[in-house]
Amino acid sequence: MKGVEIVEDQGYFSGSPAELLEALGRGAFDRCGSLVIERKLTALPPEIGRLKRLRELILDTDTLQTIDPGLFQCAGLVKLVVLSNQIKTLPAGGWAKLKLLEQLVLTTSNALRELPEDIGDAPRLGGEFDLRAQTKLAPLPASFGRLAHVTLLRLAPGLLAPDPIAGMLRLRELGLRGVDRLPGDLGALSELRFLDLSECPITALPEDLGAAKLLHTLHLARTALTSLPERLGDLPALRELDLESTPLESLPESIGRAPLQRLRLQQTAITRLPVSLATPAGDLRVFLPREHRAAIEASSAAVLNALGSRARFE
Repeated sequence: MKGVEIVEDQGYFSGSPAELLEALGRGAFDRCGSLVIERKLTALPPEIGRLKRLRELILDTDTLQTIDPGLFQCAGLVKLVVLSNQIKTLPAGGWAKLKLLEQLVLTTSNALRELPEDIGDAPRLGGEFDLRAQTKLAPLPASFGRLAHVTLLRLAPGLLAPDPIAGMLRLRELGLRGVDRLPGDLGALSELRFLDLSECPITALPEDLGAAKLLHTLHLARTALTSLPERLGDLPALRELDLESTPLESLPESIGRAPLQRLRLQQTAITRLPVSLATPAGDLRVFLPREHRAAIEASSAAVLNALGSRARFE
């Protein structure tokens, strides 16, 4: 049949909408575990729900605008890829039925306006959600914060993280831009390793961030922070702390206890270094604001002498 190709259990379709309906209706793809749909298609029809063996569905068509809720009948679906810059919404009301769904790829769906309210009901959905290109996306539904298998979440500028977020038990990397509020339970993310809050106009960090024991990289450049929680120095894995171009006036006295390797303080209001930096826990390199060199040399000569060439004014 025109537009239909099947190799073992992999199906490929590149015909017209009418030909897709015909192919689905006569069961051409019923035995397929994987199906790729290409070419001109504006809507995924309800007949897609008859594909009970489908594990992977790739919709690679720039013209796709809607996906019928019949998709929820594909109970064996493990991976769903939506590559369309015209789709604005995803079907709602049945994500709990997709009990095996592990991966949802939306990287090129730049017209996406919202995610379904019940998307968090898909019990295994996780992996990486890089939504930085989804600049039209509305706030994430509350259920998103229950996706325990998500490992990476990067959001478009201005898009808030789920709050509460503690339900994202396996989240390892979180990247936000341009938001002035953070989830109050951010420190409850026990698997968090990389946190990028650069360019967020935040004035404070949650006190419980010091409980994120696996956090090794914390980017806070170009934020509105003037101080940091004292518990930050208790982070046992923290290797990199970037505070460049902030109005930061002081560092926690405990900061030297963290095993830091890179501490960036260029273009801050820092004029004194904590004594704990003289005997840092890690192989520390400190990058200091050159405009405050005289004040730092006057207030922290012993610390600078101990650091030697590991301290640079830039």
